[in-house]
Amino acid sequence: MTLDVTGLHAGYAGARVLHGVDLTVAGDETVALLGRNGMGKTTLVRTICGLRPPVVTAGTISYDGADITKRSSFQINRAGIAIVPQGRRVFGSLTVVENLTAVRKRTSTTGEPWTLESVFDFFPRLAERQRSYAKSLSGGEQQMLAIGRALMTNPSLLVMDEPSEGLAPSVLDVIQDRIAACGARACRCSSPSRTSTWHSRWRTAS
Repeated sequence: MTLDVTGLHAGYAGARVLHGVDLTVAGDETVALLGRNGMGKTTLVRTICGLRPPVVTAGTISYDGADITKRSSFQINRAGIAIVPQGRRVFGSLTVVENLTAVRKRTSTTGEPWTLESVFDFFPRLAERQRSYAKSLSGGEQQMLAIGRALMTNPSLLVMDEPSEGLAPSVLDVIQDRIAACGARACRCSSPSRTSTWHSRWRTAS
């Protein structure tokens, strides 16, 4: 499955942020978007995932050959694209288990589906905190939960926006190791001083 962004223009109200962006992410690639604050990384991520604002004024976004430019965020998620948003955005009043099961999709087009058990195997710390409210988790635990929540939708493409934000290097090492071990297909948007990124096929056979 390939993500194709062609001649994309997008912005907020009267301010244009993206000026003719072209981007192709194939199924066997690793892609990083690097740049200082205000360069439009988050705007591009939000636009790809169908979050509004920003508003697309020109250009197209296609995934697996289908035009998704004007689709809503839930339709894009159903097409196989999941987002780990900047700031984690977990549901603080829900437990870890409730956060994960609230978005669960039981089928997968890329192999064995992600389940509560496989996410807990992937992030053992979440299994230890499964009855805790998300608002009581540390920043690193919330980031694990945000990734796990995205995995529970069984995506073929995972988009991560600033996944290293506010995390200790030791926690970031764990998250990088887990994504790499997953054989993940992911596109992560981050600042150049802190991180790199991964993009490969989800759930490769071991």
